[in-house]
Amino acid sequence: MFKAGNPTVRGYNLVLSRDRMPRSGANGCKMGNGRSHVPIRTCVGCARKAAKGDLVRLALDPDGRLLRDQRNRLPGRGAYVCGAACARVAAKYGRFERAYRRSVAKNAIEECLATWENEVSIGGNETETE
Repeated sequence: MFKAGNPTVRGYNLVLSRDRMPRSGANGCKMGNGRSHVPIRTCVGCARKAAKGDLVRLALDPDGRLLRDQRNRLPGRGAYVCGAACARVAAKYGRFERAYRRSVAKNAIEECLATWENEVSIGGNETETE
C-alpha cells in the first residue's frame, strides 16, 4: 500500500505545501510586522481611491438631511467625497442615491454644500477637521 518516497494515505497528501500552511494573522499577514492597516475608501464623485482620513464623509440622518461627518461617528451609511466639487458631481449624476441606497432630496444636497462652502470661506481650510 505504501511505497517508499510516496507520503500519501488513501490519496491525501500528507505534506503541507507552502500555500496550505497555517497563516499567522488576518489575511495571512504576520502579526507585529510594524505596518498598520489603512482603510481605503472611494470618492463617489470622481471614483478616486484614497485613505479614509483624506476624504470627507457625508452621512444621511433619519430626517433625510445630508450632514458632513467630521469625526466619522454619525450612524448609518456614509458616502465619501474628495471635496465640494466632487460632491456636486455626485449630486448631478445621482451617486448619493446609489451610495445611501435610498432617495436623497436635491435641496438636502444643496443645503449641505452651501453650509460646507460657508464654513470653508469662514475657516479658510477645506480639509480641516474638528
